[in-house]
Amino acid sequence: MKKNILTLSLVVMAGVPGWAQYQLPNNDFEATWVKCYPWEAGDFVNTAKGTTPPNWCVSNVSQSENIMPLVAEPCTGYNNTGKGAKLINVKASIGDNNAPGYITLGTTWATAETKMTAVQNADGGCFGGVPFIYHPDGIQLRYQRSISNGSEKCSLVAYLWKGEWTQANVPSNTAVGVFSWGTATKVSMTNRDRNILGLETLTGGDVSHTENAELIAKLESYKSLATNGWETWKADFYYSSNSVPEKLNIIISATDYFSDRSGIKSGNYIMIDDVMLLYYSELASGSYNGNALVLNDDGTIENVDEVYAEQKISLKSNGHGATIEKSYDEETAQLTITVKGEDISVNPSNFHTYTIQFKKPLTKGDVNGDGQVTIADVTALVNIILGKSEDELGMANVNGDESVTIADVTALVNIILGK
Repeated sequence: MKKNILTLSLVVMAGVPGWAQYQLPNNDFEATWVKCYPWEAGDFVNTAKGTTPPNWCVSNVSQSENIMPLVAEPCTGYNNTGKGAKLINVKASIGDNNAPGYITLGTTWATAETKMTAVQNADGGCFGGVPFIYHPDGIQLRYQRSISNGSEKCSLVAYLWKGEWTQANVPSNTAVGVFSWGTATKVSMTNRDRNILGLETLTGGDVSHTENAELIAKLESYKSLATNGWETWKADFYYSSNSVPEKLNIIISATDYFSDRSGIKSGNYIMIDDVMLLYYSELASGSYNGNALVLNDDGTIENVDEVYAEQKISLKSNGHGATIEKSYDEETAQLTITVKGEDISVNPSNFHTYTIQFKKPLTKGDVNGDGQVTIADVTALVNIILGKSEDELGMANVNGDESVTIADVTALVNIILGK
């Protein structure tokens, strides 16, 4: 399974940036972890602090490991194969504060001002993300977690957006003071998580954004319980716009990511693996001539006792970027519907097919069997009504009411007139 996921994640669509693909590079964390250079004071530090999986950024900070332990390390992956990522909440020796273990597609950062062992203005999170132009419907990952050091939630957060948000005067490093408070360096931060999501910030100044800035979709999901082994975590995006995204960020945290830091429990951890974007490809609803189609639990659709007309059918899929294709067979009066997930070009099995049996149109108008409907058929039909054989009566039942009456003559005349 992990091998298939990795193969899929490495498919790059022609003509778009390498990040702009349906899946996430290194979404199974199999690639060799690389040195982690934390970001602070507007740049990356020169001294590595632990390691991070390529294409992801863990929340290690630049202080020595005696002050702030490492929050992430490789672990054995799902089903005891390959590698996963272990995210650990840790305790800082200065001020006896706990720090969250989390990982993101963006860049992690942290700040605090200290005086001896006291700490003030602690804050952090992440900013930025990766270029991305598709419309995933959800996220699925494998996870295993321990809350042996106290109950708390773990978090899965993701969002798609376009444009840019900028916040001024954001403290951006840990400033150590001895006899007075340290003063953190303030920077302008672009695409801070809370700014994009419209949340309040603990630190930082005014927020501005480009004219085209728009939050397109977001996902927030939390788990409270420990696991006995690997389990599956699945959550859906909520779309507030049909715009095409420009960027994506995903954050996975061993604690409640947006909650007060006082709730962080040092030593609790979450292990994660196989982070997948989901693209749905099923019918969610439909109607014909204003009446709802009946979608059965087994994926079938009940027959429609009307003649098919393209303009009368309306269909909606459960995939935000899915496509719906229709093919009507005039001989059988069957409509075939195929719903394809947005990632169909790299995942050719991601589709669902439905068939609706409609009422056959008035094809019995050729009563005299000459291959065309003309006035001669009206004459033939009148003769049938006047007492011809029952076999012929079956062909003469033009309007489908199971009896042959003057209404059939009227229907046949309408057919001839092009109704």
